[in-house]
Amino acid sequence: MGTTTFVYSKTVGFTGLAFFAGFMSVFLVLGFIANDSKLWMFVSFIEISILVSLVFFVRRCLVPAIKNQPALLLDEEKLTFYVTGSVIYWKDVVEISFDKSRYTKYLSFDLLGDKKNIGLGLTWVRGNNKEIYETVLAYFEASLKEDGQLGYTKDDVV
Repeated sequence: MGTTTFVYSKTVGFTGLAFFAGFMSVFLVLGFIANDSKLWMFVSFIEISILVSLVFFVRRCLVPAIKNQPALLLDEEKLTFYVTGSVIYWKDVVEISFDKSRYTKYLSFDLLGDKKNIGLGLTWVRGNNKEIYETVLAYFEASLKEDGQLGYTKDDVV
């Protein structure tokens, strides 16, 4: 099947950047309006906290999106999710499902062994979530065919 790559979402990255900028602006304006030294200390602490979070956000998420770096990489042996640094080998997967929570849609992997379930949020992955899920399923099914677990032998795989 080769390798399939899904890159980071630039839209989510720039939306997050706008959110941080807006949040910082609100606290800065509140500090100017109040003109109180105790409030300025509080606002300064909040601003520094937001700035530190912004630096981590930009380094971890926005820069990879701008550089079109892979967020999700699929090959015959494994799935690599660069957003969290997770690697899932197809041989360890029992079942894959597409789930959604209040804030995100994610792929849920039921695994053999100690780690019973891993969820990978698709917020940072550019593309249609259902298509990503179907692509992941296709790789998983191909690995099952390769292992002979779907009634096929290695020689039957095209």
